Amino acid sequence: MLIQFPDIAPAWGSLTEAVTARPGLSERAREAVILRVCGHFDARYATHAHTLAAKRRGLGAAQIDALCAGVNPVNLTDEQACAVELVDSLLQGGVLPAHTYDHAVTVIGQDALDAVVLLTLYYTAACVLLNAYDVPADS
Repeated sequence: MLIQFPDIAPAWGSLTEAVTARPGLSERAREAVILRVCGHFDARYATHAHTLAAKRRGLGAAQIDALCAGVNPVNLTDEQACAVELVDSLLQGGVLPAHTYDHAVTVIGQDALDAVVLLTLYYTAACVLLNAYDVPADS
């Protein structure tokens, strides 16, 4: 996708490393966040890639389908459910409500909240790029 922007590829790579190295979230919660963002933007390539990653990390097919469709699976852990609630609020736009912020800090902690914010930011940008250049799922 960055073939259109070779001058920013190194910076994008550095951002990728920084975002993926953030502490605070379990691998399953991280994939739940990513799938929610990818589903929100209907980004075929990212959704396909992270569906595979989520399966490897133990999320079930029904959970993955629900997350991509914007539906909350009933069998998420508290951490996963809180992270997804946070993503949903961020994707609505506007200021993150104080009660959502406070709830997230209580349930998952500041490091996890920070990780969710950065994952949402990063995958929003990635999905916009993928969709702008119509990158298919099987690329």
